Amino acid sequence: DIEPLVAAKYNHLVCAQVYGSEGNQEKDDQMDELLMTFPHMSIVTAHFEDEDERTIPEDGIARPGGVRWYMTHRRAAFDARGAPVGIVSSHRIRLPGHAIV
Repeated sequence: DIEPLVAAKYNHLVCAQVYGSEGNQEKDDQMDELLMTFPHMSIVTAHFEDEDERTIPEDGIARPGGVRWYMTHRRAAFDARGAPVGIVSSHRIRLPGHAIV
């Protein structure tokens, strides 16, 4: 049967600009549900952190020179039986500047 091989090799990647950002909990929940429903799907998002505090600035405004930009790859995690157990960040890459997605 070819299905297990296809499942192991195929990955549908989408980019969601607002996933994981402030005030978008309903959309985040919908994206998480998609990831859990379709195990071949994953999401890439761009986000920034304050360089000094290593947190997202409270006002959500990126300040030039004081911000680090990242791309993060998120996907569903599964237990040994194949049941979804949550969302994990599998890769995080620092970018040299503002992300253009």
